[in-house]
Amino acid sequence: MSDSGKNRAVLPALSSNVANMSPVVPEISPTLVPSAAAGSYPARAGNLLRPLIDGEPAFRRICEAIDAAHRSVWVTVAFLWESFEMPDGRGPALAVLGSAAARGLDVRLICWRPDRETEQFRRNAFWGSPHHFQQLQACGSGIRVRWDRAQPGFCQHQKSWLIDAGENTETAFIGGINLNPNSMVAPGHGGEGQNHDLYLELSGPSTVDVHHNFVQRWNEASERGLVDGCQGPQSAENLPFPTAVPPRKGDAVVQILRTIHGGRYTNGHVTPGGTEFYIAAGERSIFEQYRNAIAAARRSIYMENQHISVAEVSMICGRRYNAGSRSWLYCRPHNQSVLICGHSHNTRIALLRVLQD
Repeated sequence: MSDSGKNRAVLPALSSNVANMSPVVPEISPTLVPSAAAGSYPARAGNLLRPLIDGEPAFRRICEAIDAAHRSVWVTVAFLWESFEMPDGRGPALAVLGSAAARGLDVRLICWRPDRETEQFRRNAFWGSPHHFQQLQACGSGIRVRWDRAQPGFCQHQKSWLIDAGENTETAFIGGINLNPNSMVAPGHGGEGQNHDLYLELSGPSTVDVHHNFVQRWNEASERGLVDGCQGPQSAENLPFPTAVPPRKGDAVVQILRTIHGGRYTNGHVTPGGTEFYIAAGERSIFEQYRNAIAAARRSIYMENQHISVAEVSMICGRRYNAGSRSWLYCRPHNQSVLICGHSHNTRIALLRVLQD
């Protein structure tokens, strides 16, 4: 979920193994994609998942959840364009969050602060400039913010919304949609420059791990000790880690995954029902899950992603293709490479095309 590189390969990620399961809490079946073994969070049964495809449906549902919240709204932010607005005339995201804070909700943001190597991204990041502090004041003084840098040259690319943390009704939204006007689009996204992306709405036991991730990052946000590293009432105070797993909501098996560089966080407080993990050395559970899923493929592999420049992922896909996977597709957006592999019973075709202006 965290501390992603410029390749965006480590955005907030969710691995779910979903089957037609009985009402009894199922075990993780060895016939499904294996869960990541080396990570902070276990695979948990009993979750409810709802895919939200593209910006308008996703942010409409998030706004509905904020309206219904009765305790808290906690958000991790990578990019926040000044021209971004929520759907249905709700106005800027900060205005929506400011209204929630005015109702007495605990509203918190963890925002990425670019460093020298990534300063070209400051234009569309909410990195804590004097203008950003003015925007927060204009929305009321109730929003609490901490800023967090990534490994030099990389981006804190988490995008998550956690509603009513610690309650039985705790709900999380995890996905890839930035607060970008080009992402505020209806399904179909046929216009010039429009982005295709998604969120997953999650309720049930695995939301505790989204909660844990937020607390871990909030408490050790890199800028917390600086004059301009926090904003809002009690923003200098740390949060307690979660202590209880929310009740069962559905039948989906979910594991929360992250990529974190070593040395970013040091408090390895164990998530409820989890096992000890040495977070100070970093975490690559997203990569492990990619590797497990590709290795478990029996017939085909289809990948849809804006950026996959991690060489190990491409190499694993290539080995699976050579081993006889029916087909696989690896694609990137305009002006970048597209790799398509597939085979029929007697023929194999591999095509590598570099698209250039």
